[in-house]
Amino acid sequence: MGCGPSSQVDTVTTDNKPDSSPTPEVANQANGNNEVAVKDDAPLMTATTMDELNTPAYTLTRLLLLGAAESGKTTLLEQIRLLYKQNYSDTEFMHRKAFIYNNILISIRKLINRMQETNTAYDNPENAKYAELIMGEEETQFACFTHDVCEAIQRVWHDTAVQKIYERRSEINLNDSSKYFLENLASINTLDFTPTPRDLIMSYVPTVGVQNVIFSVDNHVFQLFDIGGQRIDRRKWATMYDGISAIFFCIAISEYDQMMDEDPQMVTMMNSLNSYVLYIGFCSSPVVCSTVVVIGMYTNHKLVAVAIGNRLQDALALLEKINKEPKFEKTPFLLFLNEVDVFREKLPLMPLQDHWPDYKGNSEEDALKFVEELTRKSMSGRDDSLIRIYHTCMINTDDMSKILEKAFHAILKAT
Repeated sequence: MGCGPSSQVDTVTTDNKPDSSPTPEVANQANGNNEVAVKDDAPLMTATTMDELNTPAYTLTRLLLLGAAESGKTTLLEQIRLLYKQNYSDTEFMHRKAFIYNNILISIRKLINRMQETNTAYDNPENAKYAELIMGEEETQFACFTHDVCEAIQRVWHDTAVQKIYERRSEINLNDSSKYFLENLASINTLDFTPTPRDLIMSYVPTVGVQNVIFSVDNHVFQLFDIGGQRIDRRKWATMYDGISAIFFCIAISEYDQMMDEDPQMVTMMNSLNSYVLYIGFCSSPVVCSTVVVIGMYTNHKLVAVAIGNRLQDALALLEKINKEPKFEKTPFLLFLNEVDVFREKLPLMPLQDHWPDYKGNSEEDALKFVEELTRKSMSGRDDSLIRIYHTCMINTDDMSKILEKAFHAILKAT
């Protein structure tokens, strides 16, 4: 993805180095294991349970990681696990491998479907038969591909016409990590494949329910809760609001031109019903409109209202809602404006003003400032001292190491 250096909006600096203190291993609620193990090479920590960690001898600071789906929350969590010496279990590696293979298949099928939808011919006509082979496979894949399917995926992926479709991947909500795995398919498609740290960072696994990790920074123990960002999961957020010392909120700013697609059941229903669909909004096509569009669907003489929104607008509305939560009145917010690299890459192809008419700038920096201002408007009423904004490329480990160092320093200073 070509990540450049991330810009920092806050000016907090520190000489502290990441975690030279005892490092409790991951305590993953999803795995049903709340015990804390300490690495063999770390100084002895006598606390072995979360209850013991919550005593005066071991101050436990609870953090909440929020954001819409595919905003970078999972990647941020992976960076923390890697940077602060969290181990992965064999089961986690097995599950992650399965997700990687399945995401590769999903990605190439999305590209093929888009070729068909736009009646685009393959640059190499022979690749059409390879596309047919791929589409004839099962829709899920949790292990190695056969030799024939692997070759077919590689040939289709490298077709010039497919590459042009990929350049406009936001039109099909294709995950930005797809290129990394499709380019590295040959090394991934082996029986002895074990995900590298880079693979773990690049792979997208949606958060289901509540995950948490426990780690230490400068002799201070943190517990970070990650809650699913899908709309169906957001109702669970309020159950985690008590006892939170700071909030990490991720926003994928590269999604300024993308619409939400979280409700496949609704899409299926709309496609299958013999009904009259009325679009009520400020544009003719929900694919390119930044404004929330309400679809009025008449069937059996009843009106069914369906809200479809721009992804960035949804994230900002979500942030505004959390900002107004009374329990967080004095809580520091650390905002990660993520995917800056993809944002810059997309601007020439998908001009910001086409989707956000209020934007009047002429450069990448103008565009970044515009999005940052939108973010600040969502935080209206909150004291500036409680807000830190970071421009991030979550997959850049070196960059995230520096950013997280500043972020945790800011939290410790505030608490």
